[in-house]
Amino acid sequence: MYLSYTIHYSDIAELPTTVLRRSEGREAVAKHFLLFWVIGDVMKKNIGINVEPPEKTCEDSKCAWHGKLPVRGRIFIGVVRSAKSHGTAVVEWGYHKPVPKYESYERRNTRVTAHNPPCMHAREGDTVTIAECRQISKTKSFVVVSRTVPEVKGSKEEKT
Repeated sequence: MYLSYTIHYSDIAELPTTVLRRSEGREAVAKHFLLFWVIGDVMKKNIGINVEPPEKTCEDSKCAWHGKLPVRGRIFIGVVRSAKSHGTAVVEWGYHKPVPKYESYERRNTRVTAHNPPCMHAREGDTVTIAECRQISKTKSFVVVSRTVPEVKGSKEEKT
């Protein structure tokens, strides 16, 4: 049987530290667990990665910030190449592979499908940070955790 709490950020500071330091008992474990996971419609403080949280909120259960999806493992930074599917973004980044025979390098790309939560709303051309999570579907094992919109240079608005 699990204990369920609805707790907000202001309530976390009011929890007694003696209960949080104690490792025995289900109530102590549940309260310690809530320091890292906030249950309800409140955003998590920390998902374990040094990235900025999103400004928008969402009701997606597969969101790393507002849902119950834990992130772990590898973290990549890439460019969104396709965001046509609902809730999915294809993220691509390049690397150089050495070719010993010719003593040179060849360019290669890696493409990964990642879950695109509504609070992130990553579009084509955005630079995103994706983090590994549990397998969401057959091809998706990553989730978008932060996004930066590229600056548009040479637009008509800047010249006037």
